[in-house]
Amino acid sequence: MSDPTRPTHVLDTLGPVEVQRLRHAIEDDGVGIYQAPFVGNSVSDVGRYLTEGGRLLPHRNWREVWECVAELCRREPHLLDGRPPTQNQLTERRDLRRRQVDALLDAVLVAIDAGRGDDGLALIDKAELTSPDCPMPGRDYDDIRRFATRRIAANATRPADLPELPPLKSSHECRRCRRWLEGEWSGADETGRANLDRQMNAGRCDDCTRREAAEQANA
Repeated sequence: MSDPTRPTHVLDTLGPVEVQRLRHAIEDDGVGIYQAPFVGNSVSDVGRYLTEGGRLLPHRNWREVWECVAELCRREPHLLDGRPPTQNQLTERRDLRRRQVDALLDAVLVAIDAGRGDDGLALIDKAELTSPDCPMPGRDYDDIRRFATRRIAANATRPADLPELPPLKSSHECRRCRRWLEGEWSGADETGRANLDRQMNAGRCDDCTRREAAEQANA
């Protein structure tokens, strides 16, 4: 007798964020592959071309990921409906995901500082499902979770009569970095606050400065 709790396909062993990453790849790039004349509506070929070189889930065996993409296409055939998106449509779709993540991450600090730490952590999970690729330069969602956990702990030990820290004034143009630098600044000690204040007053964080230097070096 078969074990009903045993996964019937390797796809069932993936986490929800991994499945969402595959889903986005199918929606963004798989439709064009599926409808290409040389493919002939083969979901197996969609899996093959999307996963060549281990691009989608590099920590997993790429042949297994190939099969997972094909199986997901079978289970959710609507992912392959419609015409392949144009480049403009792809850009708009990805920008929309980033804006949705921005709104969710903006709400994280609000929830945490209102004493709703669990809600804040749940919002991070929702943001990761919305766009598995973290839009914050040099950070991933686990970095955000660690920061949120530290802030929850700091708020729990913060004296009730401690005056509110003044808002950090800055000309920083990177909205994502600014949001988290400001959050880190409010809980930092004097030395850490001076370091963060230096970055904000310079108009950019150190991550942005390093990234720009690397881009110029590779230009």
